[in-house]
Amino acid sequence: MIKKNNIKMVGNILSTKNRINLHLIAPLYFIGVVLLYLFVLVCTEFYTDENLLFGFCLSENCLDFLNRRFERTLAIFDWVLKVGAIWFALSSLVLGIRTFELAQRNSVTNNHINNFKSFCDYINSEIKNFKYLKKNKIDLYKLYDLVFPKSKVGELTEFTDYEKVVKNLRNQLIESSKIFKRKTSGSISVFDYEKHQLNLIKVVEKLGVELSHLHRNDFYFIEDDIIKFIDMVTKTFTTIGDKPILLQTINRHYR
Repeated sequence: MIKKNNIKMVGNILSTKNRINLHLIAPLYFIGVVLLYLFVLVCTEFYTDENLLFGFCLSENCLDFLNRRFERTLAIFDWVLKVGAIWFALSSLVLGIRTFELAQRNSVTNNHINNFKSFCDYINSEIKNFKYLKKNKIDLYKLYDLVFPKSKVGELTEFTDYEKVVKNLRNQLIESSKIFKRKTSGSISVFDYEKHQLNLIKVVEKLGVELSHLHRNDFYFIEDDIIKFIDMVTKTFTTIGDKPILLQTINRHYR
């Protein structure tokens, strides 16, 4: 993923350089071609008119004669220079804007790559401290896209989707705890452990965490790790850690 982004960024830079060369050289070509055409016209005029002779002359009479004889040609020459200058200036302005936009896009891409790499490095380092939750059970791409859904466009402070999923997980844990506390007439718990597992598996799958059906006690061990892991991500990478959203604050009576 990172290599592809780097290759794409280099390709954009090279493509932009080619467009810059083309746009800046085009007005120069235009001026050169028109001036060459005017030069040929003047040379033809001297060649076909026997009264005109080539020679080096900078006297006022010579200049007045040239101005009268080639008035239209000089007017076209002046027009070409003005048009060419305006064209070159506008091309420089447009290309300056495009270059700035490209630099911004490349900066956004670099920030996205660096943030994703830091995210993965941190989690891969911290996951070693968990006893039951393993690295191969976490889809870092899916989790990152949930935490930073607008990272590719440079937005790293939008956590609405992630917050919704975590709140859903929190509500599920609270609901399971409430169900456990409800007793029948014979004080027999009506808590359905299988249903609790199934609900949690569905929720954490949205977070990129793979959770399988396990024996009740084994499931609770890994559930503890998942709750700690999600809280770690919330507090480390988001600004919603101060809200009543942390999972470890829940008193899970069924545990």
